[in-house]
Amino acid sequence: MEAYRLSVVILAVDETYSLRNTFNKLAAADAACEYLFMLSRNCTPACLAVVEDICKRPDCRYIIQSGDGLGYAIREAIQAVRGTHIVIWTGDGGGADPAVFPEMVRLSHKYSEKIISTSRWLQKGSFHGYNPIRKVVNFLSQKMFSALFKSDLTDFTNIIQIAPITAYRGIKLQENGFTIIPELQFKLVKLGRQFLEIPCIDNTRQEGRSHAPFRELADYYRVILKIHCMDMSDIIADAQS
Repeated sequence: MEAYRLSVVILAVDETYSLRNTFNKLAAADAACEYLFMLSRNCTPACLAVVEDICKRPDCRYIIQSGDGLGYAIREAIQAVRGTHIVIWTGDGGGADPAVFPEMVRLSHKYSEKIISTSRWLQKGSFHGYNPIRKVVNFLSQKMFSALFKSDLTDFTNIIQIAPITAYRGIKLQENGFTIIPELQFKLVKLGRQFLEIPCIDNTRQEGRSHAPFRELADYYRVILKIHCMDMSDIIADAQS
């Protein structure tokens, strides 16, 4: 069996101090074989300067994505990493506070074939500064997704998780924007991949602006319903991919 190696991918566009803070928290766990920064083609000079400074470390490198959109960044990262496992984090530390990372790593070593995912619904008070209306919509949506896919997951739309790289490379990913988040997650669920959820805290963005247009977030439902009706052959990647 190949030795466990974890690749940490950090997505960045316009973050500076929050990006450095996120990296420092993740690096403090001393758990990764590499840190790969995926930079938007619209990355700000200040953000790039921070990344270049961090990448003076031999275990850090960066790639400027070839296309526009989160989907391009994630697909390129999946093919570029060198580890047996992968975790994708946002540059501002949103989605899950990096404080949960050491526990994710511990469980991933213990259950290396499972996807160690984070949930904002396993314990009360996990959303910090979240819009109340969006929180209610998120809660109701998670319940609907659970019933639709007959899954006991509580948070389907948070992809901050450690997964075997073979799990990600084993599915066809086509979405270019933020809709790659439900595409990635629900295709894994549809294939019956095993998840182990742990609670996390989701802090609102402290720097920069959100790059998730509302129309794309609303489009999550189209992608999810499409995946629900897909045949397995439409989900599983070709052997040569």
